[in-house]
Amino acid sequence: MNEHISLWAKQTGVLPVNLLHCQNAGVLKYAMLDGDINNFCLDYSENQDMDADAYKQQAWSSNMRNYICVAGDDVMLYSVGENSPERISKSLVLNNMEKFYQYISPKQDVLPSDLVTYGEEAKNLLEDLQSRNERMFLVTVLVMNTAKKRQKLDNNIFQVQGIAQKYNCSLKQLDYQQEAALMSCIPLGVNRIEIQRGLTTSSTAIFVPFTTQELFDNGKESLYYGLNALSNNLIMVDRKKLKNPNGLILGTPGSGKSFSAKREICNAFLVTDDDIIICDPECEVRHEVA
Repeated sequence: MNEHISLWAKQTGVLPVNLLHCQNAGVLKYAMLDGDINNFCLDYSENQDMDADAYKQQAWSSNMRNYICVAGDDVMLYSVGENSPERISKSLVLNNMEKFYQYISPKQDVLPSDLVTYGEEAKNLLEDLQSRNERMFLVTVLVMNTAKKRQKLDNNIFQVQGIAQKYNCSLKQLDYQQEAALMSCIPLGVNRIEIQRGLTTSSTAIFVPFTTQELFDNGKESLYYGLNALSNNLIMVDRKKLKNPNGLILGTPGSGKSFSAKREICNAFLVTDDDIIICDPECEVRHEVA
């Protein structure tokens, strides 16, 4: 092993491992591992002609944030989160190796992916509570399944659990708590199940029946009209069956009004046997009807 690499390993207490599987003569690229998150790449190669993005990409592909190049009298520190490298005197680094290692340690804050995800969710929740007039509610959601036979009941429970899992939710069977669950489901205003989840105002409103008006018709000539803004459920309907079958498309310029009209025309042509009459002074659908 090169004496320079050995010096860094001794001063910082890390384990040097070849960064490349087969290193040619004059190529001294090592991954300096400490068994935690303060790993870094160290390059003592003779020819260092990569650009900053290439150094950072090589470090990031090795699950490290810092790439250190020692060239001449300078030490170049390439960090993934920084746009340009940091130039430090080589003698200053070698004479203060422990302090330099502590200096780059905060830049090695590689968090687990699940922790980053939960952090983003917590940040979004805090933003909703502070700036969007949202409030937190503790909610108990109960799903009651009934059937005449035990096998049918088991099938119903399995189907419901599959639907919940599709939306990243898990349902727990209330074994030996059926009576308490039943008393909580019927409209007595009593909750005997001590299982609660925190939801914001908009999320809680979805479970209140009179705040979410659904429009879904599973008929043969039902057409797609978008998603419910509150519940995100499909809006499928045959307008001929509605009390008022007329429709009006409103929106800001560029929001997709013409596209919505063309989509409905195409859907009506493919799904229904209706006659389609188009009044188009601007000739916007000439290609569709050609």
